[in-house]
Amino acid sequence: MSYEDTWKDVSKAILDRRNLEPIFKWRGYFYIPPLLVMTFCSWNGYEHDPIIWSVGPSLMALGFLIRVWATKHIGKRIRRKYREGRRRRLIVTGPYRLVRNPLYIGNIVAMMGLCLLSELVWFMPIAFAYFFLLYSLVIRYEEYRLSASFGKEYEIYRQKVPRWIPRLSMIGESKRVGFPWTRALEGELPGAASSSLMILILLGKEIIGW
Repeated sequence: MSYEDTWKDVSKAILDRRNLEPIFKWRGYFYIPPLLVMTFCSWNGYEHDPIIWSVGPSLMALGFLIRVWATKHIGKRIRRKYREGRRRRLIVTGPYRLVRNPLYIGNIVAMMGLCLLSELVWFMPIAFAYFFLLYSLVIRYEEYRLSASFGKEYEIYRQKVPRWIPRLSMIGESKRVGFPWTRALEGELPGAASSSLMILILLGKEIIGW
């Protein structure tokens, strides 16, 4: 068996729905390793505070706003099984008109902000690659489920809307529908609280100097 055939078999095994399900189910725990690095590692830290404490929070705020916009259309995380009549509704409005995974894009942007606040600029590309790989596997599993739930409707949507790179040319067609903004903000409060706690930890790291 050639190397190419071996790699194809390995890739097929990794992307098998049964192997992706545990990653999807326990994806929250995959945040722990990079957050531990940001918290306890101080090697080769970038000490330019004006950049750290302006760009870092700005990236986190941008990531939060992307998530709120997405949540306004998809609903609270606990309401992802929102039904319209008797049939689940495929969300294709708001940011989902531009890109298929705005929630994960918002997460990655926010994580880059946290990396900067940790002063580990060298860790940013590593964290980016880590979360991009994690979410790519999670998304692959979600695509299996969406395809099973919506069939041709989802396949048409998937062909028109990119997975990662937003179609900014379509931003004018993002319909202003969905849940109220207050509900969207309410749905993102747990994530905002966790991010705020992490910011306080990194601020303590800066003050104590460990």
